[in-house]
Amino acid sequence: MDRRHLLELFAGIPLAVATGFRPRADRIVVIGGGILGCSTAYRLAKRGAEVTLCERAELGAGASGKSGAWINAHQSKLPQHYFEISRLSTLAWHELQQEVGGIRIKWGGRLEWTRDSEAGDALRAAAQQQQGWGYPMEWLEAARIRELVPPLVVEPDLTAAVFAPLEGAVEPVEALRALADAASTMGADIRLNTEVLGIELTDGRVSAVRTDRDVIRADAVVIAGGIDTSTIAGWLGVQIPLRPAPGVLAYTSGSAPNLPSIVAGPDVFVIPLPSGRHVMGRGFVGQPVYSTDRPASEQAEAEAVFAMARSRFTTMEQARLDDITVGWRPLPTDGHPIIGFARSVPGLYPIVTHSGFTLAASLSRLAAIEILDGVSVDLLAPYRPDRFA
Repeated sequence: MDRRHLLELFAGIPLAVATGFRPRADRIVVIGGGILGCSTAYRLAKRGAEVTLCERAELGAGASGKSGAWINAHQSKLPQHYFEISRLSTLAWHELQQEVGGIRIKWGGRLEWTRDSEAGDALRAAAQQQQGWGYPMEWLEAARIRELVPPLVVEPDLTAAVFAPLEGAVEPVEALRALADAASTMGADIRLNTEVLGIELTDGRVSAVRTDRDVIRADAVVIAGGIDTSTIAGWLGVQIPLRPAPGVLAYTSGSAPNLPSIVAGPDVFVIPLPSGRHVMGRGFVGQPVYSTDRPASEQAEAEAVFAMARSRFTTMEQARLDDITVGWRPLPTDGHPIIGFARSVPGLYPIVTHSGFTLAASLSRLAAIEILDGVSVDLLAPYRPDRFA
């Protein structure tokens, strides 16, 4: 999709007049230096707002720096409105990549396969549904699988496989730095190692943010703090119900030939990053992998995932386990993003989702529209924080 077509899509997004916030919030504090915080700061600064981003550690210190950074509109993203905003964001990433130097994305698509007959039926049905929604999906025979990803060892009992060509993966920490640098070039104040201690109100609405350094005046505050979003919003009585979804990821050193596509199997997924590394895991299941000995359990999980991946790809014999991360991704209790002004606290704008990298390109752009233009984007209507009140 070209830039003009994408702009037309965004221009066609329905808007409604907002009543909870005045137009032109010129001074905005963004709390959090993950992908949602950095991309939102960039979008706001690009439009001329006075932006301060506060991150208590370094960029990507939370879940964003420990992510496979997979951009997708996977069939698990239901109902249709959630799928549609994910698809829009996969397209918006192309625009963002062109705009901001230093963002590397490997666009190779996703090959997904299973060997269970029931799971195969579900995969086929999901692929057909997404095709009906206009998302390219190809049903694969064994020969086509070998053509797309030659190193994959095709299981003899494989029952179903699909290919989604529009998907890819971002080099995560590089992308955060690129967005923060671009925002800084446009005048944003990027404050690392700055802890937010409180949010001040004047006449019931947001007026300032207190940090361990100073007080920052603000017309609006964007809370993009990952799993801490619930705590920060709770200071002002706003409910953001989350549960952390932890997961161990294993990384190769880049010594093995880079796979052409993301491969998601029934027991392991492998994501090739633009740097040549591979990131692999078994998914974020919502439960820790450890019981009492956390480091040993995490190491054992990473080694098991790595061994599984090596058995799946002929080229992985050259790979070496280079790094292990544990990401605690924020998962809203109903599984869907939370974004928008809180009715009870004018000027407070939480934004949190499990699919941070996928949705960042679209959510940040739509958030900037709502914050700076004083309108409400209808596309975001199902995701308002007040649904939990």
